[in-house]
Amino acid sequence: MKKLLLLLACFVAVSLSAQTFDFSLNGGLTMGQIDGDHSAHYNHLGYQAGVNTTFPISENDRLRMLVEIGVIHKGSEVRNNVVTDRSVGLHYVQLPLLVTYSMNMSRYKSLRLGAGVAPAFLFHASAKEGNEELPLVAENYKRWDILPFVADATLFFSKHVGVSVRYYNSLVGIEKESAQGTYRLFRSNKGVFNNLISFSINYRF
Repeated sequence: MKKLLLLLACFVAVSLSAQTFDFSLNGGLTMGQIDGDHSAHYNHLGYQAGVNTTFPISENDRLRMLVEIGVIHKGSEVRNNVVTDRSVGLHYVQLPLLVTYSMNMSRYKSLRLGAGVAPAFLFHASAKEGNEELPLVAENYKRWDILPFVADATLFFSKHVGVSVRYYNSLVGIEKESAQGTYRLFRSNKGVFNNLISFSINYRF
């Protein structure tokens, strides 16, 4: 936790001290599922919040690198008319790293598109069937969601305020045991994977 706070402090200090850097806060809602656990609906509601900075990687300032640190709630709801509903909640500290491209629509209005990865560390997991806790299920999730792909679209309505939509999809399995589930990338990569959409409000300083 001390390392995370130190990293956050570095973000703020660098962003506020350099004209080419910017600094933003964001927070909002997530709608998730876990591919491979027999649920195919974005029906698990959660949260997302973060702080990020961007810096130019091209001369015209349109192409920028976004570095963020935040928290995100992933998981799934498995609903069946025969068996009791099962809910899995996975809470991560994440570090999105995105390459972004901005298009100006007016003096302050702009659209920013980005793509990259968002490695995430699991700090709390819970699983329930009805009202019953399932600790053995929760303990079977890996500590790292090591390689989630993320795509981002952010519309800034003004110099400071915008809204974002992000899509996350894990490319590496998130369960310790992956004999069952679905596939990613190639046939030998079998397991269960986070899959979610987030909606957030951004404030850029």
